[in-house]
Amino acid sequence: KEWVIYLESDKTKFAERSHIYVAALVNLMIIQIKMGRMNEAEKSYEKIKYLYFSLTPKKRIKTILAAFVNATSNYISAQVMSGNPEKSLKAWEQVKGSVALNILNRNQFLVTCYNLSHTYFMLGNYREALKWLNRILEFREKNRLDVQAIARIYGLLVHYELGNYDMLPYTVKSSKRFLIKHNYFYEFEKIMMSYFEKK
Repeated sequence: KEWVIYLESDKTKFAERSHIYVAALVNLMIIQIKMGRMNEAEKSYEKIKYLYFSLTPKKRIKTILAAFVNATSNYISAQVMSGNPEKSLKAWEQVKGSVALNILNRNQFLVTCYNLSHTYFMLGNYREALKWLNRILEFREKNRLDVQAIARIYGLLVHYELGNYDMLPYTVKSSKRFLIKHNYFYEFEKIMMSYFEKK
């Protein structure tokens, strides 16, 4: 926090330090989220967002863009975990036209897709939830296998809510194969697979 205050204190050098300031704000916001200080985290995110949109496209260098997308991803995740899908969706709607998820590293990309899927699911928009889930299911690398594993279970719920009952047998089979292969087939997963096999 002291680093952020220091950077904010000298407005004359603000432009040349904008990438450092954004990085410091993102780190502060993540700490605030982990400490459960969501009101403070929201204020930090608003500062990050304001700075990003106040910069001209030419000044939105890759490091600033990556930091902003990472901040948005973490903010969305925090709102989902706090049971505030409306705030999560609002944050995404405000930035989606000006960011590209491919700027994220693979781990961040998977987590962001999952959180967006979770957001739409909580709001009852199952088609949009499936769209984001499919981006995880189409992923072929071994990054964040935990996210890929839960996405398999989650996919069953989404298809069920959409009434895609004809897809459940195939989805159960492929999900089960993935979970067993990557050692994520525990009691919970067995119960879920058994339940959907009977549908």
